[in-house]
Amino acid sequence: MSAIKATARRAGALYFLLMIVGLVDMFGFSGFIVPGDATATARNIIAAELTYRIGMLTDCVTLLLFIFLVVSLYHLLKGVDKWHAPLLHLVASYGSRLTTWASGVT
Repeated sequence: MSAIKATARRAGALYFLLMIVGLVDMFGFSGFIVPGDATATARNIIAAELTYRIGMLTDCVTLLLFIFLVVSLYHLLKGVDKWHAPLLHLVASYGSRLTTWASGVT
């Protein structure tokens, strides 16, 4: 198998894993925060601390998968266009940093 095919398969597998982990994270661990009520939010977190920690772990795994996907796509596309591949890397890196900041993982 050629190196390009291997890189494309790796990118596809990373996309699939990102989708699965992202869906589990989005729908499985989202009921903790009560807008405008910090006490209720704290109670929700304390009542299901392990679930909250697993949710934070899936956040981190999702971000790591996204970073590996961007690197894989960069290696796949750098032979196609020398200008757009670094631009993809830059924009996606900025997006992952914004996601990290918005989710509270710093």
